[in-house]
Amino acid sequence: MSEHHEPTPLSQTVDRFTRAVHDLCGRTVGWIERDNAANHPAFGASRWRQLVDAATGATGTSHGGHARSLPPIHVDAVDLRVTIDRKVAAWTGTGVGPDTPSRLEVLAGHGWTPGDEAGLDVMTDQLARWCSDIDRLLDPPHRWDLIAPCPACGTSTIYRQDNAGETVRQPALSIADGECVCLHCQTVWGVQHFEHLKRVIDTAAMEG
Repeated sequence: MSEHHEPTPLSQTVDRFTRAVHDLCGRTVGWIERDNAANHPAFGASRWRQLVDAATGATGTSHGGHARSLPPIHVDAVDLRVTIDRKVAAWTGTGVGPDTPSRLEVLAGHGWTPGDEAGLDVMTDQLARWCSDIDRLLDPPHRWDLIAPCPACGTSTIYRQDNAGETVRQPALSIADGECVCLHCQTVWGVQHFEHLKRVIDTAAMEG
């Protein structure tokens, strides 16, 4: 009878980190429903490859494997790629691996020891945030602008640079992913606070 070994906190932490590396650098998987109602996997480029393609103006591949055209230079993609490259290089040292996926592969195969869990958790959380950033950047959710002053800072309008480098004007309050955020002061209201937010805005409008 083989002896069963319970996973250790270190092994569980390493597993989470390895999965996070794969989420960034491994192939994406979507599902296609056939005529017989059976679902079949469809593999696409990794989030990292999609980001690189966007940053260089290449043709990206969506989660479902469909090619799509991208602008000649995606400024936000370039910024995010540079941020990731620099951070991963800082984790490993610039002489380790020729690129970010290679460096992360080295980290995933590193001989971690008890006591390394906290550092691994920090990197795992950062990788997860980058994956979310890439998803939002390349497949942005639908957003609604709320035409009203922010209850927290009073700002109604912000000015920002778009992907072409031009200054554009937009309302400060933006709703997406079940939350409202002020793009000026970064105050966030979850969906559970929308009714309160509406009352505050309506009251301010009546007083104005």
